[in-house]
Amino acid sequence: QQHGGLQTLRAAQIRLNERYQAAQWLGARAQGVATKAEALAYSLYRLRATYHVLREILGRLPHEIWISQPSDTRRLLDMGCGPGTTLYALLDHMGALGSDPVLEVVGVESDPHMYAIADTLRTALPRLPNLY
Repeated sequence: QQHGGLQTLRAAQIRLNERYQAAQWLGARAQGVATKAEALAYSLYRLRATYHVLREILGRLPHEIWISQPSDTRRLLDMGCGPGTTLYALLDHMGALGSDPVLEVVGVESDPHMYAIADTLRTALPRLPNLY
């Protein structure tokens, strides 16, 4: 059963990669996940790398960007948040700066498969963002 599950996830990951590559080649936006297996495959195969790239980008931005606003007005809205990768990268980055955390972090995800993964992570991890 588990071996078949891993094969299903691997096949879903390959389909996602093929769609992303085809869309990039055509200069188009890639279609999102289509199945629960693809959402899980995205989370397992892409989330970690995406998180690290985002942390690298956030680390290159001037520190003043993060402290220029009063802490009671700091808010982040991530539309199409997927599993919440950007939200967690930003919260971790703010903590690494020793800054007050963002007051309100909201993720919005319309795909039910990605929403389920984001909701699972939200309930399992500290500093929970709001999720809609």
